[in-house]
Amino acid sequence: MLLVSFFAIALVAVGMSIFVYTKVDQGEIFLVDKKEVTQPKVLDRFQLEKTVSFFESRNEDFISLKRQPLQTLDPFIPTVKPKK
Repeated sequence: MLLVSFFAIALVAVGMSIFVYTKVDQGEIFLVDKKEVTQPKVLDRFQLEKTVSFFESRNEDFISLKRQPLQTLDPFIPTVKPKK
């Protein structure tokens, strides 16, 4: 039963692959209209500085948390000394 169902699913997968391949080859699916004119976005310097400062503060928080010892509630977990 398992072998028959595997071959049935494999046959369906091969059939769908052939179907999609022929449709893409003929250009009937996955068409994109190229009528839209794209303009490059202007870089917002204030937003960039805000984002960079956010990640710098997150990095500082992460470094300070790495240096603190772990506070565990389970007495069977050994304590880890902070890195220097």
